[in-house]
Amino acid sequence: SVHRVERAFAITPRPDAVLIQGSGPIGIMAAVKARTLGAKQVIMTGAPRHRLELAKTFGVDFTVDIEEVGEPAERVRMVRELTGGRGADVVVECAGVPAAFVEGLQMTRRGGTLVELGHYTDRGVTSLNPYSDVCFRDVTVLAQYGVAPAQYARDLALLAAGQYPYADLVTHRFRLDQLQEALGTAQRQECMKAVIVP
Repeated sequence: SVHRVERAFAITPRPDAVLIQGSGPIGIMAAVKARTLGAKQVIMTGAPRHRLELAKTFGVDFTVDIEEVGEPAERVRMVRELTGGRGADVVVECAGVPAAFVEGLQMTRRGGTLVELGHYTDRGVTSLNPYSDVCFRDVTVLAQYGVAPAQYARDLALLAAGQYPYADLVTHRFRLDQLQEALGTAQRQECMKAVIVP
């Protein structure tokens, strides 16, 4: 569930451009939510390339491959260029990499909103300048760790609508005796979602 994206759309005036950081399952679902809520433009940064290609079937318009564009400053420049020089109205950090949080702030337009979804475990620290990264630019930061049970009904209704090819998110299936192979495949990001079929 990515219910904080709904709140970001409620508090950010005219959220036309949405940037999703992270091309995994959470990022894909954040893109779906943004598109469903009316985003006119959805941009995604992430890797590997096969995940970014799959994201395009879930409403993502533009992708930036972080393996090809390795410098954060260049990624920020590209996102600003795609958004008419302003930055994204809403940035949703789904990568779970501490440095991505600061990069996301730099990609957020003045008066925009950053939604932090990716850090549901402790991945370490990063440094930022509260003045220039947040206050001077009037950025709102929302965070999500868990959700209320009522949110699941709304999310299941979104899935049931069948607008996107959700079955394609399961890219690999393994037998129970292939558990170690399945874990390795997921860890190396060779899959989107791997499932064990007993």
